[in-house]
Amino acid sequence: MEKLFVKFNNSPIGELYHEAGKGYSFIYDDKWMRSPDGFSLSPVLDKNIKTHASYVGNFFQNLLPEGKALDDLSAYTRVSKSNVMALLAHSGKEIAGAIEISRHKKISTTPLIPFREVTQKELNERILSRDTMPFTVWDKKVRFSIAGYQDKQCFFKDKNGKMYLADGEITSNIIIKLNSVNPHIQNIVANEHFCMQVAKKIGLNIPNSTYKKIPEPIFEVERFDRICQSDVTVERIHIVDGCQALGLPVSHKMERNFGNDRDVQDIREGVSYSLLFNLSERTNVPIKTKHDILDWAVFNYTIGNSDAHGKNISFFMNPEGPELAPYYDLVSTEIYESVVDEMAMAIGDQFVAANVEAYDWITLANENKIPLSVLERTLNKYSYAIVNAATEELKNEIYSPEDQKVLNKVLEIIQNRTQCLISFTDAVRDEVKENQCIRIK
Repeated sequence: MEKLFVKFNNSPIGELYHEAGKGYSFIYDDKWMRSPDGFSLSPVLDKNIKTHASYVGNFFQNLLPEGKALDDLSAYTRVSKSNVMALLAHSGKEIAGAIEISRHKKISTTPLIPFREVTQKELNERILSRDTMPFTVWDKKVRFSIAGYQDKQCFFKDKNGKMYLADGEITSNIIIKLNSVNPHIQNIVANEHFCMQVAKKIGLNIPNSTYKKIPEPIFEVERFDRICQSDVTVERIHIVDGCQALGLPVSHKMERNFGNDRDVQDIREGVSYSLLFNLSERTNVPIKTKHDILDWAVFNYTIGNSDAHGKNISFFMNPEGPELAPYYDLVSTEIYESVVDEMAMAIGDQFVAANVEAYDWITLANENKIPLSVLERTLNKYSYAIVNAATEELKNEIYSPEDQKVLNKVLEIIQNRTQCLISFTDAVRDEVKENQCIRIK
């Protein structure tokens, strides 16, 4: 039987076990269970229950990267992609959230290696050499494990702006994302920065981010699961993504977990708005969380983000309960012809944003016990706010002419969806009035 130790700030949370043919199990540490500061790993892995078997494998597998990043981790560690325990042992010092995973019970508190600075010149050179060396690999070592497909890397950035590799002994506080090497997905970092800034302008909760060129374009975003306490001390904050919170495997991050082929399109066992709205009842502020998830849904619909799936929404795991984390990975994917335009989660029963009608929003609200008056206010609030913020942000001189070409396509989608929001608001308002008349009668 294999065993790994799961810790927080060198305090034991529990032990992870895997036995061939029997699967995974997790046993909480007794002191952690008694501690008022101890948190549950996820809503489905309650710390008040000592031993867990269900959902354990799904939770820990969700900590690993996806796609090419997982291929790179497997190749450079010489570990099979199916060997989750070994991959976690290799990458468990620098993963999403607060926990650390190790084969050893105690973590050394003495730095084993000097801080490794990364200059802008080296960073730019590494961006340009991605065809020969994966961006996840530095000094012949895979340096991070954060879920997702996009090329990115974690660094520690000090108050003077110098960057260092995060190597477990030094915890990262920023993530740097790069443009795609796929020629059909152009200027995606400008796209993401633009959408994030639009979200910020209308008051949505997002982490601080910067778009700059060194001269290669990069998107730098502060990690919201990290808080800088001093020049080199970073506090880890535990978070879980939607899949982990619901106990689902990474293969279920899309609502149609088997895809949209005719024979399987009605199988909808993946993360959905309904599952997230139900999860909101377990958070520390259920009503606010439900409204915030609705905001997230409306914003993603309006910017044309069909990739808003279960791993692109997260929750802080506080002792008093889950709390919705800032929004992230806000990108207009519909502008790229090579990206499937089917939404990761349906609005009502509609998966194609261009086909969404007022009825679909009303269905979504009714099925999830959201008052239509709340839906009306939400649609009305964003009817002009998003397009006005996008129009203003497009004037930002940071965007190059090439960026502008891409962002104008994003603005066009937002303008079209704005007209839909206006129409939807009127339809929902009429429905509210009709319901009021029925109640009066």
